[in-house]
Amino acid sequence: MSSIKHLIVIAGPSSSGKSTLLKRISLGELPNLSKQIQIDSPYLYSTIHASRLPIKPKKFKPKLVVHYDFVNQQRVRGGFNLLRDLIKRSEKTTILTLHAPQKSLYCRMNKRFKKDILKLICHPCKSSLKALKNSRLTRSLYKNTDFLLNAYTEWFVFIENNNVTTHFILDSTSSDLPNAVLYKPGKNLT
Repeated sequence: MSSIKHLIVIAGPSSSGKSTLLKRISLGELPNLSKQIQIDSPYLYSTIHASRLPIKPKKFKPKLVVHYDFVNQQRVRGGFNLLRDLIKRSEKTTILTLHAPQKSLYCRMNKRFKKDILKLICHPCKSSLKALKNSRLTRSLYKNTDFLLNAYTEWFVFIENNNVTTHFILDSTSSDLPNAVLYKPGKNLT
């Protein structure tokens, strides 16, 4: 079993901005944020989406970034076990949790749902249908404030109970991501 020198997890519910953030980091658009989460050279990191994490351990590059939808992983793939195994194999783990208010997440998910309808109409196939079903389900879950609160709570409990070196929270609704402030857990997000 190989050791990961530095595991970085970009986490949040679907539509919280994980993909956009990772893209901007890889393009070098967020040097201050990259420095805070210790991504010195994005090209040295391999990136994997949590839905593609292998069930059996695999050899990864020493520096790994995981795109992690903690709502979907908890709902579909049986919890946080795969991530827990990665954390155990890592010398250092940094988690960046993206936070967005329930209304923002619902609006973003509603836009995704509408795009998925258009995709299905323009390109009818199994993957388009699956994406539409998933976005519809997630959108309905996001109507419930308690659901999101519980999802974040379970995520934070998971982090506390595992060997995470550093945990930051980022307000993903910030209009100034290049100068965004990373919050340490325990501080109020407004």
